[in-house]
Amino acid sequence: MLRQVVPLLVRTPEREIAALGMRHVQPILDRGLKGERLTDEEVTRFSVWMSTVPVRDEVWGQITVETADDMLRLLTLVSRSVVPPFEPAVLSLTAFAAWLTGDGAQSLIAVERALRADQTYSMARLMLQMLEGGIAPSHWSALQAAEPVSP
Repeated sequence: MLRQVVPLLVRTPEREIAALGMRHVQPILDRGLKGERLTDEEVTRFSVWMSTVPVRDEVWGQITVETADDMLRLLTLVSRSVVPPFEPAVLSLTAFAAWLTGDGAQSLIAVERALRADQTYSMARLMLQMLEGGIAPSHWSALQAAEPVSP
């Protein structure tokens, strides 16, 4: 899988990586969210692409209150088979989806696994701060709903 993804990343300008990655990841996401069985290759491809921050952030943006349950189901499936060095991104997304569903215990387990894999991974550290701070998912929903402040 790396032999397929790395050459694409090397040839792609940074500003286009998210779009490129999502062309590979979105069909996998769509199938998984419909409850279709994913192949081992698809799970691996998804995990590898999540290790690129722009693609991970695109997927993160798709996790909403409305999609969190289905995303958690899919991300939990991927989390069961993710291997080094791809764990931090997948597990951090899993932690976020679990937190957004109100499952703090599952969120904490995913965060702890992510931090064991990479104690400096910023999304995992952010999730841990939110969990330790007792920040409720409703705050995230309110933040998303807030209108941007114009200067």
